[in-house]
Amino acid sequence: AIADNDIELSTEAPTETMAQGIFVLGTTGINARIARNTIANSARNAIEVLDNYLGNDGNGFIVIQDNRIVTATEGFARPTPRTPNGIVVGYLRDTSAAVDPKRLIRHLVLHNSIVARGATSIGINVLTNGALVRNNHVVTEGTTARAISVSGSNTYIGRNQIEGAGEFGISLGSRASGNEVDGNDFEQFKAVVADVMLNKGANDNVVTGTNGSVSDPGAGNQIRGLKRLAK
Repeated sequence: AIADNDIELSTEAPTETMAQGIFVLGTTGINARIARNTIANSARNAIEVLDNYLGNDGNGFIVIQDNRIVTATEGFARPTPRTPNGIVVGYLRDTSAAVDPKRLIRHLVLHNSIVARGATSIGINVLTNGALVRNNHVVTEGTTARAISVSGSNTYIGRNQIEGAGEFGISLGSRASGNEVDGNDFEQFKAVVADVMLNKGANDNVVTGTNGSVSDPGAGNQIRGLKRLAK
């Protein structure tokens, strides 16, 4: 377990500093719990969990739970321009593992509080299939920021409270299919484009709730209880 740490990452040069709080990279068969940590002023990713694999016996899981994160207002824009970010999970270098049930490890992102203060920040970025993203509180402040971004499929994104302002509250990428977006609260979020964005190629997803708007250039998506915007 990585738990109960207080991590302060202030720097005079956030755009030139890879200031990350917790990172777990390239493990096999790990049973990891990252919990109750407080991380402030991260300039890249506050919690980064990438390219980890199931063991040969099929065991392994990663739980990221009850952490409190406040990012810097600017960040280190490499290897990708979106920064600074809250929690990033999945597969970056070995993207084929994200769709391989024999290798991909389960990621659970639960009950975290995230304030992503950058203009291009992502609160929670999911780069894998089969994740669970539930009961998180995410605040973004930038006009092109995204509270939750999901690139993979068969992920449950539910009961999250999304506040502040940004491009999208939840964005499903161009290969994201079979996801369930359920009961997320957008009442205190001001979306530049839409509360939920189903990008072209994001097909056969289910979006349900009691508030919020959806932009849907995808195909076969089911939308109930949210306002569908004109294409």
